[in-house]
Amino acid sequence: MMASSINALSVIFLFLFQTSPYCTSAFSSHPLVKHAGQPAISSDCYRRFQSDTETSATTLFSSGGREAGRGGGRGRGVGRGRGRGGGETMNRFRHHYTQIGDPIDRSVCELEEDEIHNLIRERVQCRRARDFQEADKIREKLRQNGVDIDDKSKVWRADGKEAYKLGIPKFGKCQSIEEAVQIAYGYQDLLTPRDMSAFWTVISKLLPHYYSQVGKRHDQPQLMHQLNSTFSRTMDKMDMCGPRDLTQTTLAFAKIVSNVDVGERGQIHSKGSHHEILRIVFLKQKEKIFQSLANATYPRLHQFDGRCLSNLAYAYALTDFVPKLDDGSILFEHLGEKSIHLLDTFSPQGLSNIVWAFAKAEVPHAHLFEEVADHIVTLEHLGLFKPQELSNIVWAFAKAEVSHPRLF
Repeated sequence: MMASSINALSVIFLFLFQTSPYCTSAFSSHPLVKHAGQPAISSDCYRRFQSDTETSATTLFSSGGREAGRGGGRGRGVGRGRGRGGGETMNRFRHHYTQIGDPIDRSVCELEEDEIHNLIRERVQCRRARDFQEADKIREKLRQNGVDIDDKSKVWRADGKEAYKLGIPKFGKCQSIEEAVQIAYGYQDLLTPRDMSAFWTVISKLLPHYYSQVGKRHDQPQLMHQLNSTFSRTMDKMDMCGPRDLTQTTLAFAKIVSNVDVGERGQIHSKGSHHEILRIVFLKQKEKIFQSLANATYPRLHQFDGRCLSNLAYAYALTDFVPKLDDGSILFEHLGEKSIHLLDTFSPQGLSNIVWAFAKAEVPHAHLFEEVADHIVTLEHLGLFKPQELSNIVWAFAKAEVSHPRLF
């Protein structure tokens, strides 16, 4: 890996010497070159998954799952059916949820206990009225205020500790795409925007490992139905997502599109393969998907930090799609201007990603490139930059034809 990184840099530096008027002999003494020979560290985009195995989705579903109605009757979903047996007994707060864990931690939850109970009760009423959109908004409000609620076990806690999500296995422990899809589909009524973003992130990480199974067929109609259903739920929740979840979902979608695009890989996948199914779900409506994500992003862009901004730009660059907004501007313009004021919070990878994204998308923004270059120059040393990040920075400036003698 070290040799390949050095070779990549060598080619780019040679290109710059031959084509860029501002690359002089002083270039070779700059820290960018001095640190270029450091060993590359593998990107964590496709980090190896944990080996411990989660209980299979089939076992989870057979234990009651979606058929467990309220009061032991003919429920159509967890906590949604109107059972014919003796109904659940409400507590004095007029809902069925019990507090667990330690007392409310005021450092993570500013809501008073009465406010929490009022919101939980209101959410229960919304679910009974089948107003699931409003119920999800209340759940997200509770979550943003440090209150985690589990519908299957009917418990809540606000002590700042890891929540008891007894009904939803962790997506990060899924060993296959089928397992992740079955869990997401089986528990979709309980999934929050954070759960949705975690699901799609796992799909994007697992997908590259399936190239050795290109010819393997799967139950396409069932998998297609489950993916489409989960995808629709995800898009419906976009307006409820915070900056982190919205960014993570956008990036996961972009990686999936990049992996299944036949033109990108130069490979035709057999009918029924994971890649073919995801191609059908995503590629036929790629622009519509990412335009919708952009429309959901723009109004809350002021809430995004440096990491989210760089990852968003990187995601859209991967898809080769530059979304336009209703006012005629493009999302990249706003990402660039917002990033300029937050460069002090950008990591080395973030600085590399933001200029690479603008160059890849062919969106000119000389001001952003100049500010990024000025910021890099002020750094005490470049030892924290990986060779690939340095290579991307050099490539981006050459591609964008932006001159900055002090940097080079």
